[in-house]
Amino acid sequence: MMVSDNKSSPKWNGSSGGPSQKFAARAESWADGLAILAHEGVGATGSVFQSIDWLKIWNETIGRVSGWPFMIGVWEVRQGSLAALLPLLLRRSSCLRVIEWADCGVSDYNCPILGASAPRDLDGARAMWKTILDTLPAADIVKFTKMPGALGNRPNPLANLPQAGLCAVHSNALAVPSTWEDYLQSLDRRFRKELRRSWRVFAKENGATFKVIDTQDDARRVFATLESQQRARFGEDEAYLLDRPEIASFYRQMAIKGVADGSAMLTALTYGDEVVATLLGLVERSRYVMVRISTHPTKWRYCSPGRLVIVETMRMLHGRGFDTFDFSIGDYAAKRRVVRFGRPAVAAWGAICGLCPCKKYDAALS
Repeated sequence: MMVSDNKSSPKWNGSSGGPSQKFAARAESWADGLAILAHEGVGATGSVFQSIDWLKIWNETIGRVSGWPFMIGVWEVRQGSLAALLPLLLRRSSCLRVIEWADCGVSDYNCPILGASAPRDLDGARAMWKTILDTLPAADIVKFTKMPGALGNRPNPLANLPQAGLCAVHSNALAVPSTWEDYLQSLDRRFRKELRRSWRVFAKENGATFKVIDTQDDARRVFATLESQQRARFGEDEAYLLDRPEIASFYRQMAIKGVADGSAMLTALTYGDEVVATLLGLVERSRYVMVRISTHPTKWRYCSPGRLVIVETMRMLHGRGFDTFDFSIGDYAAKRRVVRFGRPAVAAWGAICGLCPCKKYDAALS
């Protein structure tokens, strides 16, 4: 793994674009990229995984030990307005220099942050992509994965390129625009019966309840339990990354800060002082995005606590005016019958500098 020590930097191709081009682009430092995003404010459209706080904490924890984080700013030449801002990472994988999204496994959706002049048609998307490629530092592979096809009602230009293909993962999103009872009635009858039984069995225990965690001290305690419960379930898996110091620090900071400022929601099923199940999600206007879930590794299985904490969180948020529940990527049993459909994410792939053939590798689509 390559560690950035601020004493060296990648060789930039610099800025690109000119009067004859539709777009111009420039490589930005992380701090300058965040300043651009702050200046654009609500005019910039990304996912919750590209918010200012998310990107700032990501760079301070994960980015600083993972390679060289940087951003690419793209402007429409004629008007001089922002088209897109791309938070990226240049890292080494074996002997190859790889440019990818600023992710390292923590962002469920990756995408450019769209400005007012983001292209909506294929010709514009191609022109912007060419400008981006001309601006990137020297690398062997560009690998963009987990890209949604649209951001709200705006098309994702990179996901609509001819080079883009379907990703191996899909999102799990659910709209509940009407009443909560209407949503429950839309579920399978047997599932509704199981749900009522599970809550009845859990709630009959004296002291068993559902909680919204609303203080930083409680957030630290409950999040520590979430970590230990997930570790007990997945910790022996070599692919388990959440205990890496930089990743653990990232999620911990996001959870505690988010509970304080309202950008994150931490909920739990508790029995006295015991935490039975936890759910961490991100909040964006009337949209909730689930990030991490945990349950007690041995006890309480008879009442399906993972399913209960999801449904009770949804019920509470719907009562507060939330109408979209996005359980992000991953196919977990607790999600499967609560969310009734999935949308494929899109993976754009490519190679530059000619050191690798431009092929659609399976690894680039995961």
